[in-house]
Amino acid sequence: MLLEADAYRDLEVQLLEQLKTGERKTLRYLLMDNIGTVELLSGEARVMFEAAGDFYHHVDLKERRMRLAVAPEELSEFMGLFSGASNEQRIAPVSFNLPRLRELVAGASGGAGIVFLEEDEDWIWVEHPNEIIAVRDDAWMLLQPYLHQLLSVGDHELLARVAADHSESAVEFTAGRWDTFQQQLKEAAPELLSIVQHSLSQPGDYVSIRELLGLVATPSVQPSLDAWLRVTDPRESCGLYFRDSSREPME
Repeated sequence: MLLEADAYRDLEVQLLEQLKTGERKTLRYLLMDNIGTVELLSGEARVMFEAAGDFYHHVDLKERRMRLAVAPEELSEFMGLFSGASNEQRIAPVSFNLPRLRELVAGASGGAGIVFLEEDEDWIWVEHPNEIIAVRDDAWMLLQPYLHQLLSVGDHELLARVAADHSESAVEFTAGRWDTFQQQLKEAAPELLSIVQHSLSQPGDYVSIRELLGLVATPSVQPSLDAWLRVTDPRESCGLYFRDSSREPME
């Protein structure tokens, strides 16, 4: 969210106090008179936060908090992290709304401050599918540290959110077909079952994993998997997230 420079300075003390421990709704109230908002994709936001580590920020994986404040006098330096041909090319695989952010900043003629908040958690209260989510290798390389970080703390819900936001393609399984899928792998491709249970695979393994998936993609038993293998490019290089909904209990 962008605030006019004077408005940011009036609120700065309260904002910096609230960023660490304040409720999201309290911060939203403080920021209600913003002059523009931009919603970033999950991975896009994480790449941005990583680059902006020298600015005032607060990240708490357990609380799913990601907050960042950029004062008007810091705005030029901050935007420089994501502007210019080399920077734009580097983050292009996960960039979606950063160009819109640049437009808003350029249009704030009187100067502005920026505050970033984590998204609300409405996305949690939806059915959790079983899926194979494919992320193109260039995006995967940027997102991989965050995917493994979320896996290490057991936040499969947010891990799936990040992967799905930047997916190249995906295939869903009903609960029954997911159980059948794992049983099929146990019998026909146990080496792939261990990867599925680990959750993440590397782009370099994509071709061999597709070959193993082909062993269990019987149209009458796994029609969605069979269709996915037929319509996606076997020459593509993708990292895979194997989403098991049993790891994501509804909160």
